Amino acid sequence: MSLLSKPFPISADLASDIKIIVLAILFPPLFIAFVQPLGIVSGFEPSFYGWLAVGGFGLVSGVVTLIFGVLLPTLFSRFFEELKIAGAILYYLSFFIVIASANYFYKTYFEGVYAFVWSEYLDVVKYTFLIGIFPLTLSVFWIYQKRLSKNLKIAESINSSIIETMNHGNLIIQGEGENDVLRLRTDDFLFAESTDNYVTIYFVNNSSVSKKLLRISLKSLETQFAEFPHLVRTHRSFIANIFNVIQAEGNSRGLTLSLKYTNHRIAVSRKHISLVTGLMKS
Repeated sequence: MSLLSKPFPISADLASDIKIIVLAILFPPLFIAFVQPLGIVSGFEPSFYGWLAVGGFGLVSGVVTLIFGVLLPTLFSRFFEELKIAGAILYYLSFFIVIASANYFYKTYFEGVYAFVWSEYLDVVKYTFLIGIFPLTLSVFWIYQKRLSKNLKIAESINSSIIETMNHGNLIIQGEGENDVLRLRTDDFLFAESTDNYVTIYFVNNSSVSKKLLRISLKSLETQFAEFPHLVRTHRSFIANIFNVIQAEGNSRGLTLSLKYTNHRIAVSRKHISLVTGLMKS
């Protein structure tokens, strides 16, 4: 698999995003004021009006960063969880184009020039890319490597703590239909996978793996499992029995779990890593 096709999910992280938004607000006006790149703004004066004018570039950049860094990943989380490195780079390139466009229209507004001039617009785009393209590319690959390294260490830690554990409780899984019922031992439950309004339960039956489709939401199933903390939500699409985990593997997206009796790999999203890791080590 080439590096560009490796997973690179984008998700909203409030603590990190606030820092990035503040940087996006502060950096453009400071860069424009002190460097004064040709084609962006000319004749900057260190006066109240001058700082107010260039401060608008920071405000525009901050709003666009808020949209691309927080709002879109929050509203379309499923899409952004599946992004690859190539898709992330294209996404951030579109982010720069939107910032450049917004700053160009702001520039024409405060200069009182309301005609669209292609040469000036392209100048703004050019300088926006020159300022941001190399830090962007390096950041994407650095973040990918950082996430991968972190999750590989977590997987190694989980693997070193795996022990043979049994829990002989009984499960009664009730679907939405009156006859939608599955009874089994908790030891025999492997994992559940959600598809639209249905959940497929994978379980051990006479030393082989069976599955049953129930009309039920994963959220409702999670509620029914409340008294069994080892049957844990690992991802928006999975609940797994961590007592049946035999190996964990790390990647930039999170973790994958291998279970007894099956070749299925169960995804663990970054949101659920801490919970799964804590339960595996307890």
